[in-house]
Amino acid sequence: MAKTKMKKKTKIILAVVAVVVLLLAILVIKIASAVKTSVSELNTYMYGVQAQTLEEHDLSTAISATGKVESQNVVSVTSDLNCKIKELPVALGDYVEEGDVLCVFDDSDVRDQISQLESQLSTSEKLAAKQTEILQRSLKDAKDSQTKEVAQAAQDVADAQKAYDDATTAYNNAKSALDTAKAAEVPDELAIQNAQAVADAAYEQQQAAKSALDTAKRTQSSVETSCASAVQSAQDSLDTNSISGSGNADLTKQLSQLYRKLDEMTIVAEQSGIITVLNVSQGDIPNGALMQIADDKNLKVTVSIKEKDILKLAEGMKATVKADAIGEEEYKATVSKVINFATSSGNEMSGESSKGYSAEIVVDGDSDLLLGMTAKVDIIVTEAKTALSVAYDSIATDEDGTTYVYRAVEQEDGLYLIERVDVTVGQEGDYYTEISSDELNEGDLIVSYPEEVEEGSEVTIITDEDDIFSVDVME
Repeated sequence: MAKTKMKKKTKIILAVVAVVVLLLAILVIKIASAVKTSVSELNTYMYGVQAQTLEEHDLSTAISATGKVESQNVVSVTSDLNCKIKELPVALGDYVEEGDVLCVFDDSDVRDQISQLESQLSTSEKLAAKQTEILQRSLKDAKDSQTKEVAQAAQDVADAQKAYDDATTAYNNAKSALDTAKAAEVPDELAIQNAQAVADAAYEQQQAAKSALDTAKRTQSSVETSCASAVQSAQDSLDTNSISGSGNADLTKQLSQLYRKLDEMTIVAEQSGIITVLNVSQGDIPNGALMQIADDKNLKVTVSIKEKDILKLAEGMKATVKADAIGEEEYKATVSKVINFATSSGNEMSGESSKGYSAEIVVDGDSDLLLGMTAKVDIIVTEAKTALSVAYDSIATDEDGTTYVYRAVEQEDGLYLIERVDVTVGQEGDYYTEISSDELNEGDLIVSYPEEVEEGSEVTIITDEDDIFSVDVME
């Protein structure tokens, strides 16, 4: 009987304890909520509500990436001469002009061989050997010139084609806008006149681009014809000057080859630029590439692209390039190549490898960028209009889908009254979203975080122009 009473008493005590614990838990939650609310209100009172000015922003979307500034044109200087380097007037990092002497080989052995052969040949045979060497050099120069000029003409046609395609797109868009203006239920004559003027200007630009494209194509055809003729003429001259009829034809041919080898003892720069790789020193007998020359005027940036972004890119997209080393200066650029397959880098045998996509961005025109600089690239994926817009977080949505913002209107006492304004959401950019409403005007103050305020309340305001930053509410 005593044990039964003890059990009942223990159950009662446990029940009381449970109720007390529950009440304490509810009390703690209420206190925490009150403290949180009080702190939030205190922060709002002390520091103000953050707001932004309603103004126009560029709503273009872009993909950002970083990479190293590189040269578009890198020339590897090579030679198959098995001779010592007698003179090396350049050093790593030097800037050289096209035609500058880069390296001179020791030609003493070649000159000795020439002297021995010349002593065995007549004056006419020596002249024939020299003439053959000159004609061989002319043929090589003609072929080199053909390669460069034909490639440049082809690039000019490609550039002109792109300009014409862009102009055609602009004209079609302008014509579509004109048709829309004319088809309005209540035609606006002024709007139609403006659209017509834009369409006329776009048509003129398209025709000018078409003319430029036709000229580039004619020039390309002319260059191809003239270069082919020059090569053929050089080849004909060499064939006509055949030395096979000479009594010492073999020796004369050897002498011609030695004359050409002597001419190759001096290596000159094929293009202007900076020596970025130097593999030899004076006195070396080189094996492979001597050096590299990087054109520092025509630059590009190779950037890594995330998998989720690679399908958004296309050649010809506009971009901007800048580098911390040169401040806020931005340079226009163009996507020249999209490498839309995953490439591997690193040591796959050891497991230290990475895969990714990439793109090459060509810098348009001159810039202060230097080879090797780290550059930030913004690739414009969608070019959009500028429009009145706010940060995305400023827009709130009701359960029925109605979107709205809170506008802060200054009162006589210096505080700001919070007003709700229903808005229509338009185009979205990377950060800003277009909003429109008959009640809003450019310059209005829009609350940055609508969850922090209530309609009808009066608050102090801080804006981006104030020397104060947003303050996190304590939790």
